[in-house]
Amino acid sequence: MKSILIIDDDPDIRSLLCDAVGGMGYASISATDGEKGLEILKEVQVDLIILDWMLPGRDGPSILKELREMPSTEHVPVIMLTAREGLQDKLEAFEGGADEYITKPFQFKELQARIKALLRIRDLNADLRQKNAALLAMQEQLIEKERQLILLEFAGTAAHKLGQPLSAIILNCHLLETLAKEDPKFKKALEALKADTKRMSEILEGLKATRSARKTDYYDGIKILDMEEKGEARSLVEKKN
Repeated sequence: MKSILIIDDDPDIRSLLCDAVGGMGYASISATDGEKGLEILKEVQVDLIILDWMLPGRDGPSILKELREMPSTEHVPVIMLTAREGLQDKLEAFEGGADEYITKPFQFKELQARIKALLRIRDLNADLRQKNAALLAMQEQLIEKERQLILLEFAGTAAHKLGQPLSAIILNCHLLETLAKEDPKFKKALEALKADTKRMSEILEGLKATRSARKTDYYDGIKILDMEEKGEARSLVEKKN
């Protein structure tokens, strides 16, 4: 059930408004001044607010300003209800964020019609915001898929471009091995070089088999690319721009 908050210091007006709202099938909540209304809104989410201009303490426009600054009520429609009929008063109310301006005395049917219209607009706006959020989420998914494709293309290109020079290095390692003298330092360095080239070969083979990739934080602005290869993860390091 939709609920409507009525902020008015006149008990007779509050009673009439509660009856009008109840007759429409909505729940009503009432407050005698703006501060009490704000306290209620900290605990309860309402669908519409009827706000009197002349209130004890803070007046309606100052309460309206705060309502529009509160995340929970920035999109809640507000009807300014007042005996003030001046053009400047109406302009002040609308510029302050009021959705409707009704002067006292008012006709119940007109008030009810405007309440229905504002609630219908609120529902449409809420639906639009929900659809926009869904579109943004879909856009993010498409962007992420595009990033994945770029990373996979990069992996394939890197594997292809680096494969040939690496093959030459491996071939030269084998050649040096046949020519190596019985020098322990030379043999140790050659074995280390062979181990490094083997590791590079494994990385390139992994890049060829890469199916997906994602970025994860490492440290000091460094990002890790986790490359998913046949169910196994391998990591590449890239510098964050």
